[in-house]
Amino acid sequence: MPALRFITSFLIFSLSFPSVLLGQEIFRFEHISTQEGLSQNTVSAMYCDKDGFIWVGTNNGLNRYDGYTFKVFKGNDDDSGMLINNRVTDIWQDKQGFIWFMTHDGYYHYFHPALEKIHTLPGYLEKVSDDNLIITDFEQYNDDEIWLGLKYQGVFRLKKDDEQLRYKVTHFLNRGQFALSNNDVSFVKKDSKGNLWIGTHRGINFVAKKDIDSGTPTFQHFFVDYSFTAFCETDEHVWLGTNDNGLILKDKDDNLFLQVNQENTSDLISNQLTRLFISELGDIYAGFRDNGIMQYDTNQKKWRKIDIAGKNVDRIYEDNHHQIWITTETFGVDRFNPLDKSSRHYRLSPSSRENSTDLERHVFFEDNNNNFWIGLHEGGLALYNRPNDQFSFYLNDPNNPNSINSNIVASIIHDNSGQLWLGTGQYLGGIERVILRTPGFNHILPQKEIKEISDNVTRALHEDETGRLWVGSKAGRLHVMDSLYNQLAVYNEFMTDDTVVSGANIYSILTDSNGYLWLGTKGKGLLVSQKPLNNYSDPARLRFYNYQHNQEDSTSLTHNNVYCIVENEEKEIWIGTYGNGLSQVKTKSDGSRYFRNIHSQNSSLGSNMVRNIVFDSTARMWVATGFGLYMRNQHEKGPFMSFFYTPDKDQSLSYNDVVHIFEDSDKDLWFGTLGGGLNKLENIKDSVASFMHYNSNNGLANDVVLAMQEGKPGHIWVSTENGLNRINKNTGTIEAFNANNGLSFNMFMENTCLKRKNGVLLFGGYKGIEALDSDKISVKNYSPKIELTNFQLFNKDVSTLESNSPLNKTITYTDHLNLKHFQSSFSIEFSALDYQDPGIVQYAYFLKNFDNNWNLIGNQNKATFTNLPPGDYVFKVKSTNRMGGWIEAPRELKITILPPWYKTNWAYLATSSCS
Repeated sequence: MPALRFITSFLIFSLSFPSVLLGQEIFRFEHISTQEGLSQNTVSAMYCDKDGFIWVGTNNGLNRYDGYTFKVFKGNDDDSGMLINNRVTDIWQDKQGFIWFMTHDGYYHYFHPALEKIHTLPGYLEKVSDDNLIITDFEQYNDDEIWLGLKYQGVFRLKKDDEQLRYKVTHFLNRGQFALSNNDVSFVKKDSKGNLWIGTHRGINFVAKKDIDSGTPTFQHFFVDYSFTAFCETDEHVWLGTNDNGLILKDKDDNLFLQVNQENTSDLISNQLTRLFISELGDIYAGFRDNGIMQYDTNQKKWRKIDIAGKNVDRIYEDNHHQIWITTETFGVDRFNPLDKSSRHYRLSPSSRENSTDLERHVFFEDNNNNFWIGLHEGGLALYNRPNDQFSFYLNDPNNPNSINSNIVASIIHDNSGQLWLGTGQYLGGIERVILRTPGFNHILPQKEIKEISDNVTRALHEDETGRLWVGSKAGRLHVMDSLYNQLAVYNEFMTDDTVVSGANIYSILTDSNGYLWLGTKGKGLLVSQKPLNNYSDPARLRFYNYQHNQEDSTSLTHNNVYCIVENEEKEIWIGTYGNGLSQVKTKSDGSRYFRNIHSQNSSLGSNMVRNIVFDSTARMWVATGFGLYMRNQHEKGPFMSFFYTPDKDQSLSYNDVVHIFEDSDKDLWFGTLGGGLNKLENIKDSVASFMHYNSNNGLANDVVLAMQEGKPGHIWVSTENGLNRINKNTGTIEAFNANNGLSFNMFMENTCLKRKNGVLLFGGYKGIEALDSDKISVKNYSPKIELTNFQLFNKDVSTLESNSPLNKTITYTDHLNLKHFQSSFSIEFSALDYQDPGIVQYAYFLKNFDNNWNLIGNQNKATFTNLPPGDYVFKVKSTNRMGGWIEAPRELKITILPPWYKTNWAYLATSSCS
């Protein structure tokens, strides 16, 4: 129970800066770890590739995530590639689609996702130096070519080899025909004209574009006595930083070099440069050893010292608002504003935490909403509030399961839909998916401080004529709130003339046409206010009449479990009980009430377990029961018609336990069931009804449908045991809402819903009430590209590296699959690569030349075929988008199953010739 209080405090914390997130707040963090298949819980790097797969680097290998499963790669042989260190520290993708990653030992590796092979640079088995061959720079020269700089071992030139599906590597050193000036390379950079600049410990090496294009690069050496450290480029110059000799500027037009140092530029604070950075505004930022940082204003041609806390610049970052963020050897971060030339230092880690780490190791990231995040080592996640010029922090709270799992944030990324992900390390690390609250949802807790979970389990909702809300909970309380959800009164006991009724679980609430309040309870019968509500000055002072069942009195309430109370157009009040059918309220001449009871013993009502009653617009009385749906024409007062689930009739009621009935603005009737989903009445004739079905196979979040209301005309909101759905009657699409995209909880309660006079919808559940302003609720219509993710033969994964494998490339990159006749039983797995909530994505597949129709398989992401005959097939699979509509761009895979040799044309010809 204490966890609920902690969840509340977390929400209050995250609500303190709503404007930063453009109306959205962080609701919670979803944890993904080794329990879900991640190879190890220290995540140092994450990357979303162009196809939508998420790659995760851990201390124990590279992982590919498709929303359902992790595929782990740890090269350990000559076929798959070899890693001697599985600790992945960085991940990126090149123009060819290869996944590059760096390991803790300084080696670079590129992974071919179609072949699932790892290639290492430098090769582990190549003995080229006694030094650790750390790579210092990566330059994507063009789509087919990459240059790598190495510490102590020159440069590698990588050119795509189409035949081998890998890179051909040429190694350049300071010896031989094409010699570098020095092997200690600090950077390799391409300028805007396609020339290459290679900075080394002794000299700058220039390679003209024409020489690179010719295939025989010639290295021109300049300033061989200088040690070069940094590079940047303006429209007029190439800027080269040195270790002791200031700056070298190369004029692009006249090919002249200009040296800028303390001897000829008085404003320069040092000749020892460590960093060069050019901003989008065109200014140059230079970091100096032990001397901080300077800005060169390219418009004013003037150097300016920037006031920062540290002396040695570690990183320079420009955000989308052109603010310059600077990290140094000191804790915290500095921000420089190039417009007013001001700077400010921000302390990000409390002093108590600075002893737990040597550096904060800042990770900068800006999301699609221009929110600026910083991940910190032991400092959690920081969010910059631009209007207030301050940071808010998300730190682990051991008592709050919704808080971030670890304070070590090593990576921040977006997937292709804009979903924010964090890679965290050590202790309880792993992957964090950031769940934002959806605008338009408001979580209401009737009981702020709770002792039992039942304190906020909401079982009844009602709004009176003055706009006050009456809320019944499983804890036996009745809460009275004003229109803004402020509490006015709480009833734990109900006063009558004779006694006090306590422990009354309110299941139904009604204000009748005369203003009296009616309360239906589970076990304590019926409570009715002694006077109309407007006769009470204080809602806390109501007194009640209590009506209960009396076996000796046939005119008493038929049963004490009152599940619903309704008033029809004729001002008749009907009571539905879960135990003995219906009671119609009658009034004597003296004003006293009695009941006319209808149940299975005296009528055609086939079940006494009444859950809900609705009088529709044509005056028909509908009764939802635990065994069947019943209807009679109220004008005729005839027998009840009954409707049941019939297995051999596709349009019968889908399930016999009917919970809720709702009539929408188009006069369509909807029926929710406790296991068969939702039914919409299509037609009724001669006591036979036909229904359209909505269930988990065609987009409904859950087959337990508990309540319904209508938002905008034609938009039917449905509460289930797994969140809310919004059905668009016009398009047939079904949108899903749950704790993954904004709800505070997923489990709702039966018949607990309300449409307020202001149009806000309320749904009660086991953690209070969700209030929906449907005008503010929208779903991003993200339509991802579905991908094939795995192929199995006889329930065993198939690899491209296996001998006699039918896969030349992984199934993701295969368009035509050839199988032998004994490989005719197989499975194909797939994913829409929509990570917001993979559980709500619906799939359908079709095997051409085998199936007659699409197979709707709900949220299953696997298709299995057994003993297919030889022939040619086309496998097609498609998925729904977040709006619930089908994406009509299926992934296709041609499949050919070859006949056995004795059934081939050659075999038949041989047999014919022999005969």
